[in-house]
Amino acid sequence: MTIQPKISIIVPVYNTEKYLSQCLESLLKQTLTEIEIICIDDGSTDGSGKILEEYRQKDARIIVMRQQNAGQSTARNKGIKIAKGEYVYFVDSDDWLENDCCQILYERAEANGLDMISVAATSYKEASGEYVNEPFYNFYWLDNKEDFTVLPREEYLKHWWKIAPTASLTVYRRAFLQQINLLFAEGLKFEDCLFFKQALFATDKFGVYRRPLYFHRVHAESTVNNGGRHYLDWFTINAKINELLEKNDILQKQRDIWLFSTVSYSFKLWNGIKKEFRREYFEKAHAFYTTHSPSTGWVISSRVLRKFMYSLLIAKSYFAFRLLYFLPKKASKKHVSIRIFGVKLKYKKEK
Repeated sequence: MTIQPKISIIVPVYNTEKYLSQCLESLLKQTLTEIEIICIDDGSTDGSGKILEEYRQKDARIIVMRQQNAGQSTARNKGIKIAKGEYVYFVDSDDWLENDCCQILYERAEANGLDMISVAATSYKEASGEYVNEPFYNFYWLDNKEDFTVLPREEYLKHWWKIAPTASLTVYRRAFLQQINLLFAEGLKFEDCLFFKQALFATDKFGVYRRPLYFHRVHAESTVNNGGRHYLDWFTINAKINELLEKNDILQKQRDIWLFSTVSYSFKLWNGIKKEFRREYFEKAHAFYTTHSPSTGWVISSRVLRKFMYSLLIAKSYFAFRLLYFLPKKASKKHVSIRIFGVKLKYKKEK
């Protein structure tokens, strides 16, 4: 007799043979046994496919599908479409779970009729071997110190931009995703940022679990650390998020805070992107931040970020941006100014 899975765990796999066994072992050891593990091999060229086949033969709960390399979002969507579980959970193939992760999240979601439940995470820094509980992945904004909390809509909408939108930190009721017809934006990276917010604004049944049950591996081989052209997708996704905020009548003050919050990551990507993509990155960043500006104006607190943003906003070309970025700037109590070719350019400074 076929057992109806309570959770469908969807695992996109692309060239992670070094970590894949640890991930799959953590899924097979889950105390909640009524699960299916849908592994989508996204055209791996290493030994990942062989490992998947070995595990498929070991446990009937593992389903393996293969596709030509089309990206993580396409793989996740394929998993959603064939999932049979009451809930779906997206796990990255280089990460792993605590043994009781699925059981805890399923039981809390079921008992409280939740559409979504997000969980805290521990980051494993592979280079140093450190385990770090970073505030962003651990609901630092919550006053309530209980492990589990059901949040009223008015409460989580006060903090929506502070909730980590990583796909792997939220379990979704499958019927809910079907009801709102939600899939990942294909062909784009950072797509989980949009997916999470689309779901969050569509529900009023959301909870969080504060004990870290997910282990997120940080390593140089990750696609988010390789400096590739996909860094440019950051601005495409943020433009779509801005449209979503307008559609849901999110307060302008909150939208301003969200825009400010994107700057730090934009600067991080700028520092990490390969040289051949930097001109295009400037063009995307300049277009996004000049089109989408906070109602209060750009007031950046960090000196380094301020230098980056003001140069970006003032520049009309990539050459000008690079020149402005390295020019000295004068700061008064109220303004930051740059003088170039006899023209003094001013921006309001933080209070």
